[in-house]
Amino acid sequence: MYQQPTMTRAAYRPEPDRPQRPRFQLAGRRVTQEMFYAAEQGKRGGNRVFFFTLTACGDETDVAPTVCANCLGAECLGLDVVTAGPLRDIPTPTGSSRAAWHAGAWWLVARAMYPCPVCMREIVL
Repeated sequence: MYQQPTMTRAAYRPEPDRPQRPRFQLAGRRVTQEMFYAAEQGKRGGNRVFFFTLTACGDETDVAPTVCANCLGAECLGLDVVTAGPLRDIPTPTGSSRAAWHAGAWWLVARAMYPCPVCMREIVL
């Protein structure tokens, strides 16, 4: 008995997607990798971490279309890692720490400012 030849071809395999760079976020905002890891390191050390923005353009509901919605036009984002607190009165800063008001209390914090990844990318490109 004669069997008809059949044509075989390789099964369709979709091309795997390129791995995308992870998006680092804190409080719903895109942040740099360095800032994300600094926040994680602070949390792992048992410290409380506060994320803040410098609002140059008002609150989040009143942002002009030409202003970056990530940093609200300030071009930088801040991170406070708590070293002491909460305190009832304004603390005296020592060394690299400074006083900051968060969540209804005074804290001694180590403050660091980081560039906004959305604004800086637009400027560089």
